Amino acid sequence: MIGLIDCNNFFVSCERAFRPELNGRPVVVLSNNDGCVVARSEEAKQLGIPMGIPYFKIASLVRHERVVVLSSNIELYGDLSHRIMALIAQSVPDQEVYSIDECFVQMPPLPKAEEMARTLRKRILKGIGVPVSIGIANNKTLAKIASRIAKKQPGLGGVKPLVDASEREAVLKQFPVGDVWGIGRRYAKRLVTGGVLTAYDFSQLNSKWVLKNMTIRGEQTRLELLGQRIIPFERSHPRSSIARSRSLSVPVDNFERLLSLLIHFADLCTTQLRKQHLAAMRCAAFISPSRFDLRFKDEARMAEVLLDNPSNALNVIAPQLRTLLASIFKEGVPYKRCGVVCSDLVSEGTQINLFYNEDNRDAEKLSQTIDSIRSRFGRDVIVPASSLHEDLQNVTNARHRTPRYTTRWNELLRVK
Repeated sequence: MIGLIDCNNFFVSCERAFRPELNGRPVVVLSNNDGCVVARSEEAKQLGIPMGIPYFKIASLVRHERVVVLSSNIELYGDLSHRIMALIAQSVPDQEVYSIDECFVQMPPLPKAEEMARTLRKRILKGIGVPVSIGIANNKTLAKIASRIAKKQPGLGGVKPLVDASEREAVLKQFPVGDVWGIGRRYAKRLVTGGVLTAYDFSQLNSKWVLKNMTIRGEQTRLELLGQRIIPFERSHPRSSIARSRSLSVPVDNFERLLSLLIHFADLCTTQLRKQHLAAMRCAAFISPSRFDLRFKDEARMAEVLLDNPSNALNVIAPQLRTLLASIFKEGVPYKRCGVVCSDLVSEGTQINLFYNEDNRDAEKLSQTIDSIRSRFGRDVIVPASSLHEDLQNVTNARHRTPRYTTRWNELLRVK
């Protein structure tokens, strides 16, 4: 059997794990730079707040209904996600991490699968404080549908098996085609226009039509709705790249200030690389103006460099950023987004170039020392002098961000 474990309203649930007074209240979490709504509690959904709506459009509703507004706390959400996935991995034979708040798992046949799911759900709630919904089925597509049902119907206790053929047909006849995993917004609009309204309707379409109009991926989805297992279960693989970027609330047209931001992002990337015992063979920097500013619509730029040897050390990558930025920066352009991408990842310690010198080893030792100090005293106790960390605060909005309770010593939850 395949299980799909989905964290309920994940960003909101992470916040509630440390602030139980938010339970029962409408809560929304905003995107980077406090732009749009990216997560909603059930209470906020009942107020009619849609996903993705710009915050300024609901400001009056927020005030009138006393909605709690929070800025994204990605560091907290990422850490809790890692803890949840690690806990799940201890309890299942195999796991495929699908996103920050979802994973597929291999499960035994029913009824043991349902028993395992309920035990696992209790462990996650008790150990992490985040509620999850678990769908169980013969394949990934049906497991996703079952998980959604488990989330929508509280009486199920957060777990829904969907195996019986007659029940599957009844469920699919009520399930909107646009909500089926693998059918994107564009295809859904076309299908609905053509009278294909439900998942069942889609499953009954002619195979040749689906292949012609929706490619092999659409046909795989159709066959899985009929109960076949088509989409393979994949073990979680190391990431092929790690990136950090940010939209800026205040446009930046100064070279040194942009460089300081890029170095800050590189610091985050290299720290993550070391945590995963990986190193990057390639590094890229990108900058772009606002996509709404038509004066600079063609000024988005990206440059990359192949490193002499794979590295996860900031003092190896940072000097490259100055060269990269110099090749793409243009005077007078107000840049609204910038970021760093470390790619072509390999295992830490991999040597490509025969002339791997002492400077590389010194850089690795320095990075390890910095990690050790940060883990003991907090990340902000050591920051690159050239990154001018204050700049990030000055050019981005995160006015409603809660403390990073699990990753910063100076932001630990205080019990009075």
